[in-house]
Amino acid sequence: MAKNLIENIAIVGAGGNVGKFIAEELLKTGKHKSHRYQLVKIARCAYISSFTISQNDMLESVFRVTGTDLNDWKVTKAPVKEYYKSGLEEFQKGNMIEFAQLLYSRAFFPESSGNFGATMGLHNDVLGLPKEDLDEFTKIAVQRSEKGVE
Repeated sequence: MAKNLIENIAIVGAGGNVGKFIAEELLKTGKHKSHRYQLVKIARCAYISSFTISQNDMLESVFRVTGTDLNDWKVTKAPVKEYYKSGLEEFQKGNMIEFAQLLYSRAFFPESSGNFGATMGLHNDVLGLPKEDLDEFTKIAVQRSEKGVE
């Protein structure tokens, strides 16, 4: 049983170390016998998501958490493809921090490349993952930002 389970875990990362680790943890805890894990076809990727939201959803959450509104903020708007292009140009010049801009902006392209729920379907329910509260995590992010924690 163990050998088959480990062989069927999707290979993730260099040399499949993450997949092997997951398989070993499932075996240690006995969770590989649970219906949740049997329902997921382990031979393919499992897609999970905490939130599927827009930038406006994020901003609205900040407003709720901070008690502010649009008048309290300076909001700059840019078409996502232009934002991506400027990040790519800077990254190609050697500014490695712009890689984050590339990843972030790509998630908002119109073809939903960053929305696995729309393109691949999610496994949150099958894995028994709880629904998370956006405002709870926005509050944590705001607190960390105020403290200077990255």
